[in-house]
Amino acid sequence: MILITSLITLIVAAYDGTDYLKGEGNFMIEQNWIMNQTEEYMKTEFITQENEKFLKIFKKAESELSFKDGFYHLFEESQPQHIRFWFASGNKEIEDTNLRLKDTATDKTAVSFRCGYAGFIRVNDNQMITFYNNSVSSDAKIIWTQADILLNWDTQEVLVFMNESYMGSATFYHSEVTKVNEVMLYNLKPDTTSWWKNIKICKERCDNFAFTQIIVICFALFILLF
Repeated sequence: MILITSLITLIVAAYDGTDYLKGEGNFMIEQNWIMNQTEEYMKTEFITQENEKFLKIFKKAESELSFKDGFYHLFEESQPQHIRFWFASGNKEIEDTNLRLKDTATDKTAVSFRCGYAGFIRVNDNQMITFYNNSVSSDAKIIWTQADILLNWDTQEVLVFMNESYMGSATFYHSEVTKVNEVMLYNLKPDTTSWWKNIKICKERCDNFAFTQIIVICFALFILLF
């Protein structure tokens, strides 16, 4: 019932959120993202290929195990219903490619996304996705995956999609979160690499989310049958 409620709540008019990695107009990293560590521990590179910009994060072997070594971006306090991003990871066994959606006032997290550790992707407390075993990337071959995470602030539940296929649901990472205003990108473990692009945080639903159309059809059939 909670799942059905979440899906119905999120069938709303599309809202095209800002691409927080690309920025508005001329791209300038210092106006959009802040690095929380020095080059002594982390090497970052913004790469342009075929009119696309993406971020590569390499955490050096001599760095510490920490979720504070990375990038963060602050935005207006709100209750977004959709975060979309494309990611790639360089290791299937060691945790890297981490993203958090959090509230800086309380230092609490609503969404914790992480790759690695025995070939899984974990969203909050649900280790749900095993496709990652065959999706390891390198500089020579970056294998991009689209992630869509829908947030229901009433039930404090997230729905997780990979390449617009439904993978599972989970509760908020911290149940006391009532709003968010920061997105963080980082690698947890030393000697790991991650890639990111097209990060959007949408007030309602990000544009061109094809799975939503399937939900509308299924819901209509559900009403007709019952």
